Amino acid sequence: MQKTHEQDQTFAQAGSASFASFAGVALVASLFLLLSAAWTQQSNLEAMTLPVSSTATPVFAPEEGREIVSIVHRSNAWVVVLHGHAYDLSNRTAEDKFRGFVKRLADEDGRIQVSGDRVSSRIFTIRADAHAPSGIVSAVRKVLAECGVCNIELSVALSKVHPSEGR
Repeated sequence: MQKTHEQDQTFAQAGSASFASFAGVALVASLFLLLSAAWTQQSNLEAMTLPVSSTATPVFAPEEGREIVSIVHRSNAWVVVLHGHAYDLSNRTAEDKFRGFVKRLADEDGRIQVSGDRVSSRIFTIRADAHAPSGIVSAVRKVLAECGVCNIELSVALSKVHPSEGR
């Protein structure tokens, strides 16, 4: 069988395509080796200590006389966070610990007389995203009220991603 001009041209195009893909792979491999060599040399650097300011206040710190109770989604469960401690209110023991901590915070500033009741002068802000179940928000509000907190604010953040979809 005789080779035609078209067959020769097709073979030449296929050869140049395979050479181009080989050259691309070789280029990527050489870049990887160069970068990995540079990264391994960076591991020999000394540890760096960042300066610490004694006068700066964290951005997230609440003002005096105010507490922030956050409702967040962690490990497929909604938990309440206060002063860095997480409480799962579906657990009775955790709810009792949360109630005791809130009561202690509510009593720190003393009690004031309001409509015949002695209530805490401290302000509590419940912070939750829009996907937080209303039941847990209501449970937090109920615990706060039982502990004598009457200044309760609600802060809702709109989230584009539902917690079940991951972040």
